[in-house]
Amino acid sequence: MNLGQRIKWLRREKGLTQKDLAMISGVCQQMISKLETGRSEHTGDIVKLACALGVSALWLEGLSENPTHEVIKKTGDQLQHKAVQISIEFLGKMPAAPTGGLSLRKQAVLFRQCYEMCTRPENKTLSKQQLLGRLKREIGYQ
Repeated sequence: MNLGQRIKWLRREKGLTQKDLAMISGVCQQMISKLETGRSEHTGDIVKLACALGVSALWLEGLSENPTHEVIKKTGDQLQHKAVQISIEFLGKMPAAPTGGLSLRKQAVLFRQCYEMCTRPENKTLSKQQLLGRLKREIGYQ
């Protein structure tokens, strides 16, 4: 199964339309369509799509056989959910690299850094805007 087939299969399993997935992930519907139909084989938004679909970005890319995403195993934990959403938003605001985007590995590393910072005990009570500001200061746009 390629990236587009995995996205389509997961989206349908979850009962989502392309429009639904676009709204949840922040990835435009046209890109989702291109991926699913094979008109595009790559996206810089792999982490956003993986988080929205609840799977590992590595699995979604076909680089791992384990579809579970350790960050969101405990779906009932609001702190984890908030951390995932803020991490996705932060990565989505990063300017694209000169080569057309961040590599999957770089996205995964940045996502993990964002998530870990958002779930630190001292950051637990910060608002979304405060966390985004702290991420920008401490992680920066690399």
